[in-house]
Amino acid sequence: MSDGEGEAAPPGWEGLLDPGERIIWRGQPSPRFRFSLVTLFFIVWAAIFGGVPLSLVLSGADDGGGPFLLLFVLVAVTVLGGHLAWPRLRSRAMFYTLTDRRAFIATDFFGIRSLKSYPITAATPLELRDGRGGGVIFERRRTRSRKGGTMVQEIGFLGLDDPRETFRLMRQIQAAERGDPDPEGDGGGSRGAA
Repeated sequence: MSDGEGEAAPPGWEGLLDPGERIIWRGQPSPRFRFSLVTLFFIVWAAIFGGVPLSLVLSGADDGGGPFLLLFVLVAVTVLGGHLAWPRLRSRAMFYTLTDRRAFIATDFFGIRSLKSYPITAATPLELRDGRGGGVIFERRRTRSRKGGTMVQEIGFLGLDDPRETFRLMRQIQAAERGDPDPEGDGGGSRGAA
């Protein structure tokens, strides 16, 4: 995944990087399917929402409403299929780049492009979510919901198969900013100096 280590601005990055800024890592979310409680919810929901009408149609107890009941089956299959296909669609449309100064998250959903940059400083709180499908969280934003509650949006390189390498590189950036010769010298903690 670190196919861009140490390179200057590649084609398409002209004018986006600061003078002397180098790309040290690039990656994408993994397209692998991961079973979760949300997936279980969608399976149960689709079984009820689509399975009950389908069983009525197949048993002949639909009283002539077969086409209408099959609409429920179609909706259930579409929603469940969308949930299962989302990781692959997301992985093809999201691109992560880490420079020696910033983290970039780029998206290209159906021709709508976005590029956001987040500075990595000694004070940037880093959180490692280890394991397959893990990631590195480097920013949290609190937003107000429509009902007046507070929601926390986690921003980072999510869905990585090997997030430790990216986490290590980000800690090296923090150590260099602090002037610390040993990037692992803070006892293995997940936060930069305050």
